[in-house]
Amino acid sequence: MVAGADRAELRHAHRRSRRARAAFLALMRALVAINRGSRHGRRSLDRALAILAGAGIEPVVAAVPKSRHIPELVARHVGAVDAVVLVGGDGTVHNAVALLLEHDLPLGILPTGSANDLARNLGIPPSPERAAAIVAAGRTRRIDVGYVNGEPFLNVAHIGIGAARGAAAPRPLKRAFGRFAYMPAALFAVLGARPFRAAIVVDGREITMQAVQITVGNGGRFGGIGTVSETARIDDGLLHLFAVKAGSGLAILPILPSLLTGRLGRRRSVETCSGRELAVTTDAPMPVRTDGKLVAETPARFSVRPAALRVFAPDPGV
Repeated sequence: MVAGADRAELRHAHRRSRRARAAFLALMRALVAINRGSRHGRRSLDRALAILAGAGIEPVVAAVPKSRHIPELVARHVGAVDAVVLVGGDGTVHNAVALLLEHDLPLGILPTGSANDLARNLGIPPSPERAAAIVAAGRTRRIDVGYVNGEPFLNVAHIGIGAARGAAAPRPLKRAFGRFAYMPAALFAVLGARPFRAAIVVDGREITMQAVQITVGNGGRFGGIGTVSETARIDDGLLHLFAVKAGSGLAILPILPSLLTGRLGRRRSVETCSGRELAVTTDAPMPVRTDGKLVAETPARFSVRPAALRVFAPDPGV
């Protein structure tokens, strides 16, 4: 039980923390980088900008036609802003993360993409106005960053079905249907999948198998609806792997309900493990897709950098 004096001290500490965040925000300039290719409405974005300004944040608004131009935009503003607020999806964030890490710039997200996996991992709501209110509150937390062959990623890395060209939903479908656009694309990839031989090393332990899909998660959510593990968190200092052992892509269909819940460890056809360092080798080079981008190929070495990135996010305990 907390004594009266202790409760009073906790209240004073909370007030001091709120005053410190308010003072920080009153002095903050934030680059608001808009990916015009994402799904956002002008009115909701204007309201989100008004929320930021109302908190004392000076928004420096700039837009790019596609997410691949984000690094150049962020680089131009390094040294002139105190934070970066990205209006877009996971691909937009992926393209900015290297610069954010290099300069320790805190990240705000107004999620207007298709899957918005990072926002879902952090508990950031899909409404730009409500997401802006989280930035305006000034609370930040540190999250882990995964790496594959030296390239950073925040959500998941796929080898196999999830990395197939057909698994990438066309832009018109993503704009029209959001995260549900991935479902027909994924089915197309499943039908065309071929098994491959893989050797997986996790913190020194080796597993060999015939697989159709290997996923390495930094966060718990992927693809707008999938879950890597029911226990995975984006700040637990671990990478979480699941591999589907099968002779054809169709074998992934029975485990789809478990993909929604993250209870993959209960499936005999799925190998699951967690660790700080992982390596995947295959008989022939295979592409690795992270955060919606093809960034590497096997052999792939994975690692995690704990608490590497500052993000504006709700308290994870709330």
